[in-house]
Amino acid sequence: PAVTPAVTQDAVKVAGKSLAGELVSVDQAAKTVTVKHMVDSKPMQLTMNVEDSAIATLAQLKPGDQVKVTYVEMGEKRIVKSIVKG
Repeated sequence: PAVTPAVTQDAVKVAGKSLAGELVSVDQAAKTVTVKHMVDSKPMQLTMNVEDSAIATLAQLKPGDQVKVTYVEMGEKRIVKSIVKG
Protein backbone atom coordinates (compact mmCIF):
# COMPACT_ATOMS: atom_id res chain seq x y z
CA PRO A 1 0.00 0.00 0.00
CA ALA A 2 1.09 3.58 -0.68
CA VAL A 3 2.46 5.43 2.30
CA THR A 4 1.19 8.98 2.74
CA PRO A 5 3.87 11.26 4.10
CA ALA A 6 3.07 12.73 7.50
CA VAL A 7 2.38 16.45 7.40
CA THR A 8 4.70 18.21 9.80
CA GLN A 9 3.84 21.28 11.86
CA ASP A 10 6.25 23.30 9.73
CA ALA A 11 4.51 22.37 6.49
CA VAL A 12 1.20 23.52 7.91
CA LYS A 13 2.65 26.86 8.99
CA VAL A 14 4.30 27.50 5.64
CA ALA A 15 1.02 26.84 3.82
CA GLY A 16 -0.25 30.04 5.38
CA LYS A 17 -3.53 31.28 6.71
CA SER A 18 -5.88 33.86 5.38
CA LEU A 19 -8.31 36.37 6.76
CA ALA A 20 -10.64 38.93 5.29
CA GLY A 21 -11.27 42.27 6.90
CA GLU A 22 -11.09 46.02 6.64
CA LEU A 23 -7.75 47.74 6.17
CA VAL A 24 -7.21 50.13 9.10
CA SER A 25 -3.73 51.44 8.30
CA VAL A 26 -0.64 50.88 6.18
CA ASP A 27 2.86 51.83 7.30
CA GLN A 28 5.13 51.41 4.32
CA ALA A 29 8.19 52.61 6.24
CA ALA A 30 7.70 49.99 8.95
CA LYS A 31 6.34 47.44 6.43
CA THR A 32 3.23 46.74 8.48
CA VAL A 33 -0.51 46.68 7.89
CA THR A 34 -3.32 46.75 10.43
CA VAL A 35 -6.50 44.89 9.55
CA LYS A 36 -9.78 44.87 11.46
CA HIS A 37 -11.58 41.54 11.33
CA MET A 38 -14.24 39.71 13.29
CA VAL A 39 -13.36 37.10 15.89
CA ASP A 40 -16.32 35.47 17.62
CA SER A 41 -18.57 38.41 16.59
CA LYS A 42 -16.12 40.94 18.08
CA PRO A 43 -14.00 43.28 15.96
CA MET A 44 -10.29 42.75 16.51
CA GLN A 45 -7.35 44.63 15.05
CA LEU A 46 -4.31 42.72 13.92
CA THR A 47 -1.04 44.37 12.92
CA MET A 48 1.14 42.24 10.67
CA ASN A 49 4.54 42.57 9.06
CA VAL A 50 4.54 42.59 5.26
CA GLU A 51 7.23 40.67 3.41
CA ASP A 52 9.13 42.50 0.68
CA SER A 53 7.39 40.70 -2.19
CA ALA A 54 4.01 42.06 -1.03
CA ILE A 55 5.12 45.65 -0.30
CA ALA A 56 4.41 46.86 -3.85
CA THR A 57 0.70 46.07 -3.51
CA LEU A 58 0.35 48.34 -0.45
CA ALA A 59 0.42 51.48 -2.62
CA GLN A 60 -2.88 50.44 -4.23
CA LEU A 61 -4.66 50.07 -0.89
CA LYS A 62 -6.17 52.65 1.43
CA PRO A 63 -7.76 52.54 4.89
CA GLY A 64 -11.37 51.39 4.69
CA ASP A 65 -10.71 48.95 1.83
CA GLN A 66 -11.99 45.41 2.27
CA VAL A 67 -8.93 43.17 1.92
CA LYS A 68 -8.01 39.51 1.90
CA VAL A 69 -4.68 38.76 3.56
CA THR A 70 -2.66 35.57 3.26
CA TYR A 71 -0.02 35.22 5.95
CA VAL A 72 2.22 32.79 7.81
CA GLU A 73 3.00 32.69 11.50
CA MET A 74 6.65 32.83 12.54
CA GLY A 75 6.62 32.52 16.29
CA GLU A 76 4.76 35.56 17.62
CA LYS A 77 4.94 37.43 14.32
CA ARG A 78 2.55 37.21 11.42
CA ILE A 79 4.15 37.78 8.03
CA VAL A 80 1.91 38.87 5.15
CA LYS A 81 2.58 36.95 1.94
CA SER A 82 -0.12 38.68 -0.09
CA ILE A 83 -2.82 41.28 0.40
CA VAL A 84 -5.52 41.95 -2.17
CA LYS A 85 -8.66 44.09 -2.35
CA GLY A 86 -11.98 42.38 -2.07
